[in-house]
Amino acid sequence: MKKILKISAFVFLTALSVIGKNSYADTTPTASLISFHDARKSREWKIIDSDLYHSFISKHPDINIYSSVVDLDGKGVGSIFIQFRSRGTCNSDGCVTTVVHYNQQLKSWTEILNHRTRDIWIGGPSPTSSGANMKEIFTSDKLMWRWIGEKTYYPEIRSLGKLWPDSSESYGDRRKVALDHMPEEIPLNYRNNPQNYIIDEIPLNLNGIGGQYILIYNYMPICSKAGCPFIIVSGANENYQVKGHGVFNSLGVTMPNSTNGPVYAPFAVQVNNGIAYYRYNNSKYELYKTTYPSNVTRTP
Repeated sequence: MKKILKISAFVFLTALSVIGKNSYADTTPTASLISFHDARKSREWKIIDSDLYHSFISKHPDINIYSSVVDLDGKGVGSIFIQFRSRGTCNSDGCVTTVVHYNQQLKSWTEILNHRTRDIWIGGPSPTSSGANMKEIFTSDKLMWRWIGEKTYYPEIRSLGKLWPDSSESYGDRRKVALDHMPEEIPLNYRNNPQNYIIDEIPLNLNGIGGQYILIYNYMPICSKAGCPFIIVSGANENYQVKGHGVFNSLGVTMPNSTNGPVYAPFAVQVNNGIAYYRYNNSKYELYKTTYPSNVTRTP
């Protein structure tokens, strides 16, 4: 299956500046549920069973394929929504669902969204100057997808929870904690010159009381287009405990916690052009899902 193209952090941040970094996404617009039909009996089957997905379909002999055609930009050319249902393509989140759109420049059909979902909805046009009148898409995990002018859809992290505030430089005890507890995302050969690191921090409230911080290692040699390493700490003064680690790009949200959930709420962070999800388990935060191919979300 073809992967969504990655973009640089600069491009993504530029797109965010168009959307408005500190505004919340409207997660309750009027939206229409997509109705799927048997793809093999449809006019779009020749497109689906082409170089685009033929080899992928061949890997899953038990697969059932459903599709729907929607005019996403109002130009009279339908985009094809495809859902692949099989033991290998479905899990508790739903089934692999993709959207392919005809690219006028390339003169070919291109995948513009790939996500596991049970259902999928279509909303109004993406409210950005680069949205090209492309409609918003919603998946069953309450995630909004917006077109931001880079030939693909991007997940809108603000649709998942409460947006974190901007970061500021960290000093004193928390900076010392960060330098004393460098995570595995920092290569060993870059841990010898901590004086070169700028540590940024964002205060969080993950347990309903507060006292948590994300500490971000803002040092160019260890950052990539995916983002910069981080740790989550909880405590005060010299009594901080490390609760998790990962990579952070630009935005994070605290997600709603279930009534019988753990003490600490789940959260999600932007990673390049995707989202990484973390949940609290056995006294630590663990990465459990991504919107891009990873060790915890594998491409079927």
